[in-house]
Amino acid sequence: MFSGEPLLTVRAPIIEAQLVETYLLSTIGYQSMVATKASRMAYAAGNRDVIEFGTRRAFSPEAGVLAGRAGFIGGCRGTSNTLAGMRFGIPVFGTAAHSWVQSFPTEAESFRVLQQLLQEGTVYLIDTYDTVEGARQVAQLGRPALGVRLDSGDLATLSKDVRRILNQAGLEDCKILATGNLNEYKIAQLLADGAEVDSFGVGTDLVTSPDAPGLSMVYKLAELDAASGKRYTVKLSEEKESLAGSKQVFRYDGLDVIGCSWECASQEATALMEPVILDGEQVRPLPAVSKVRDYAMRQWKRLPPEYHHREEPAAYPVQLSDELQELQRSVREGLRAMQS
Repeated sequence: MFSGEPLLTVRAPIIEAQLVETYLLSTIGYQSMVATKASRMAYAAGNRDVIEFGTRRAFSPEAGVLAGRAGFIGGCRGTSNTLAGMRFGIPVFGTAAHSWVQSFPTEAESFRVLQQLLQEGTVYLIDTYDTVEGARQVAQLGRPALGVRLDSGDLATLSKDVRRILNQAGLEDCKILATGNLNEYKIAQLLADGAEVDSFGVGTDLVTSPDAPGLSMVYKLAELDAASGKRYTVKLSEEKESLAGSKQVFRYDGLDVIGCSWECASQEATALMEPVILDGEQVRPLPAVSKVRDYAMRQWKRLPPEYHHREEPAAYPVQLSDELQELQRSVREGLRAMQS
């Protein structure tokens, strides 16, 4: 979705439509922000996996669950939130905590017990005391070892040292997971520095998006069926103008067109907004989250590279249809006449 486009149309008695405003803006706005951030991180990671690790930094426990869902849709391989995994069928990933290592007399003992418990699924957190020494402990234990996690320090340099130690022990297939206040910029820099990292765990910057912590989504009255007939409404205040009338978005190859809801899509376009509830009845089954993610990934990959730029992405072309432009002109003229 792009700037200025409608996402959702609610047709209801006006008081009922007002009741859902805050909830809709909150749930759609927050999850769209997280999904956007996830897509940027996944793009920076290239063919390496990104996993959502952000529940403990989310704004609430429920926000952590929804961030797991939104991050997965945006491109994350999975989540560390087990409730999100259970509720939405999202793959769940995680590692032992530093407290696991600290609860044993020695780091080697903590690794040995973890391996006994998890077998082929064992991922060691190796930076509790000394990352390189932790890698040596894993190398001495040998298989099974799915991976190791680096959570602090110079991740690029440490990952190369750890990779060398693991390879020398015959653990070439043991994966390296990097975590620690990562975002799309740090991921891109790590890869540019030749970091030997197979996947990234991202938390704080994903679920809070500190560089863009809020999306300016709005919920505006656009059309009324009054006793006197249909009336189109618009807000004209400076920098906060809205568009009159219920709308549809038509997606062409390389262009989105916002039109009136009664317009029909041409053969070259796809109408993006579809009925979900009519007369209080659900008329369209909601797809599984995995299907939503697949669709999002296909749409994302269709975008040319200039729209993926991290610093100054090009503005995707979004236009108003001739009929919608004419409606805006007519409504504005009517308002001016009424005020004169």
